[in-house]
Amino acid sequence: MDEEYVVNEAKKLTESMRVKVLRVVKVGNDERPAGPKDIVDIQEQLSQVSNQPDLPFVTHHAIDVNEIEVPPNCKLVVEVGNDQRPAGPEDTASMKKLIQQSIDDNLILVTHHAIDIFVLPNKFFDIKIETRNI
Repeated sequence: MDEEYVVNEAKKLTESMRVKVLRVVKVGNDERPAGPKDIVDIQEQLSQVSNQPDLPFVTHHAIDVNEIEVPPNCKLVVEVGNDQRPAGPEDTASMKKLIQQSIDDNLILVTHHAIDIFVLPNKFFDIKIETRNI
């Protein structure tokens, strides 16, 4: 067996077993919705804190900070929008790109509060969906 082939297969196996991590900061809530300026302000605060490990991240109450682990054989499920802030196709496409970039580059995703993120096993999606006329 070719040594390069074995190394490549080992890399693929290691990558498939890696737990992916998404760090999310949701800004705002239903009573205090966040605008683009609020999100930029939080991004700047996080940038300052990340460069100074002893500096605490102090902010207002309408911030939700999470670290979501996506184990192998699981999918990240993202619900974008809510009743107060409906999401369109451009919102979902943009969020998909931002999430993938955040995971790939080990960044913190800072976004508005109208988003829910959770993890489901891949087997959940292994179903046949049938449509029936009623």
